[in-house]
Amino acid sequence: MNSDQRARRRAQDLDQTIFALDDKRWDEFMAALAYSPKDNPGLRRLLACKPVWEKQRLP
Repeated sequence: MNSDQRARRRAQDLDQTIFALDDKRWDEFMAALAYSPKDNPGLRRLLACKPVWEKQRLP
């Protein structure tokens, strides 16, 4: 295996995280994923703005 292949393999390994939870913590984790966050008007405004990299440049 050459260095490029090793680097690709290492990147793939880093992309996967394994963690173990008992039943109670698993249920709490799943509930947290299903939770709908409260409305955040500031975040809504920020996400509605055009990104800097898409703004027109001045001549």
